[in-house]
Amino acid sequence: GMLKRPSTSKVIPMSYKSLRNPLVGSLLNVVTCNSCTYKSTIIHEFTNLTLEMKGKEDKISLEDCLQNYTTEVEVPDWRCGVCDNDAVGGKKTVMISAPPKVLCLHINRLTSDQRKIEAHVKFPIEMNIKPFCSKENASTIYQLSSIIEHIGGHYLNFNKCRGTWYKVSDDHVNEVSDTVAKMSQAYMLFYEQKK
Repeated sequence: GMLKRPSTSKVIPMSYKSLRNPLVGSLLNVVTCNSCTYKSTIIHEFTNLTLEMKGKEDKISLEDCLQNYTTEVEVPDWRCGVCDNDAVGGKKTVMISAPPKVLCLHINRLTSDQRKIEAHVKFPIEMNIKPFCSKENASTIYQLSSIIEHIGGHYLNFNKCRGTWYKVSDDHVNEVSDTVAKMSQAYMLFYEQKK
């Protein structure tokens, strides 16, 4: 018969619940009734936040986009479950309740009629998301680690590795300066939580 080699691999038991997607965080969504001030609260998970480009086209910052995302908005067609007054509406706020290990921010570069917005969004290398959180969180400082740029149907990636930025386009990889990376037309930004 055939010789059997002894197995060199070991099975390591692991709970799948201990494996957590580093992009998963939680949002707190609160709608306050305009009549009785009842608060409807929902917490749900997210893997990325889609941010609208708000501001003057020549001076749009990532912080402005996040501020716009978390700003209270009127929800005229909301119906309160307590006072049952469907003509009243409410005010909605969305805040980060549990920040993810890796914060993925998608910048919506399309207008309502599907035209691309070419404006540059100024984004920091290091960012504190505390103003956009619903409660005190231990880790709200993030470091930019990757930028995805979409140009004419082609995706480029700027990736920071051991303190150096690299531009990746298909099979071409080039070292670039911090300035070149920061001037990219960011489509998606990935921030890693600082330890």
